[in-house]
Amino acid sequence: MATYNWGVDRTFKAGMPNLGDYQYGFVKLGGTAACMVINASTIGGSVLGVLQNDPKSASDLAVVRVAGFTKIRVDTENAASPVIAGQWVKSASNGWAIGCRADKFAVAASTWCTGIALENIASGSGQYIEIYLKPLMLPRT
Repeated sequence: MATYNWGVDRTFKAGMPNLGDYQYGFVKLGGTAACMVINASTIGGSVLGVLQNDPKSASDLAVVRVAGFTKIRVDTENAASPVIAGQWVKSASNGWAIGCRADKFAVAASTWCTGIALENIASGSGQYIEIYLKPLMLPRT
């Protein structure tokens, strides 16, 4: 059983209403003011971390895990993006985690791989796993 017992959290303001719908999903900086977070909405895009709490309205406090071990929701509906223990994950367009395969890096201009999966998920959506959060940009090969 995962305990997620080590991590670095930082508090930001929620930059959108119902940000809590993305709890345990990737978030990025955004919104109408400095130090606000919104859900990550670009496949393989830059992320700040994983939302830990459930902010209900814009300007509520959002606790973001920026490093360490965290729970994350997985979206592996696309068969090309299974999550494999020991391999990188990245953000899907909804902020959930998908597999980040090395042979796919050359397709995009760049890919932000955001953590290392500690569990396997071959298919399905809405499941949770533990990752070691460690943002890293992999340049085009």
